Amino acid sequence: MRGRYEVVIPRCDIDWIFKTLCRGEGNTQKLTTSGGQYEPCDLTVNSCNGVGLILHDNTVPAMPGLFTSVLLMFKQLAGRIFVDLNRRLSFWASTSATDSRGKKFAAFGDRSMIMWKPTTIFNERYISIGSDTLIGPDVALSAGMVPGQECISEIVVSIGDRCLIGRGSGIVGHFSISIGNDVWTGHHVYITDQNHGYENVDVPISQQTQPERAVSIGEGSWLGAGTVVLPGARIGRHVAIGANSVVTGELPDFCVAVGSPARVIKQYLPESGWVASNFFEEDKSN
Repeated sequence: MRGRYEVVIPRCDIDWIFKTLCRGEGNTQKLTTSGGQYEPCDLTVNSCNGVGLILHDNTVPAMPGLFTSVLLMFKQLAGRIFVDLNRRLSFWASTSATDSRGKKFAAFGDRSMIMWKPTTIFNERYISIGSDTLIGPDVALSAGMVPGQECISEIVVSIGDRCLIGRGSGIVGHFSISIGNDVWTGHHVYITDQNHGYENVDVPISQQTQPERAVSIGEGSWLGAGTVVLPGARIGRHVAIGANSVVTGELPDFCVAVGSPARVIKQYLPESGWVASNFFEEDKSN
């Protein structure tokens, strides 16, 4: 049985519909279904009613196959709509300087944003965020041990301008964490100025604390994914930290550091340029 069939499709992304159903451009392409081929594929556009797809059958028609193709198209469209809607809702739900949540912070710079949804944010009045800074989703950002706690420092966590904090990271301050301008981190970076002690074996470790020690990260630095910055760490300017490194001490300006604990493997010196470190050989000799 030969015939002519018309399917009216809601107007949305005409180019995408055309490429999906007609498999190309022009009116000589074929739409292949489980039941046969339909050609040519004439696409007519109606701004009021939608997209009219005219199919001329040159084989035995198989309407279930055609319906399957249309159903698949609608599923794909629904998926695209859902993804786009989720992205827009995440943007609208994010924290910025102009909304009520942003105004809780000690400072929240223009065009900065904390993407939805954060893991934990509390004691915002002790947290300062510069301008043009983006804090990714699933980030923990806190000052003090518990919400409502009075902190001893006026600003416990300070994040500079044009910073990027990667998804799933945690910045947990109790005394002082200072992050300079233009610092970027990979995903799942953890920065803290407080740690647990372990001196009394009869007391749970969770109940043993050590004095807080300030942490500072110099401007222009990069912390690779999974980096851990522990209390007392002082990272210089324009320092690159390798992924999964643990920073416990001081790192000079203009260097590359890796490992646990992080050690300098390369440093830029004004008089000689980049100089490689041989600490691996030094470790072997010890």
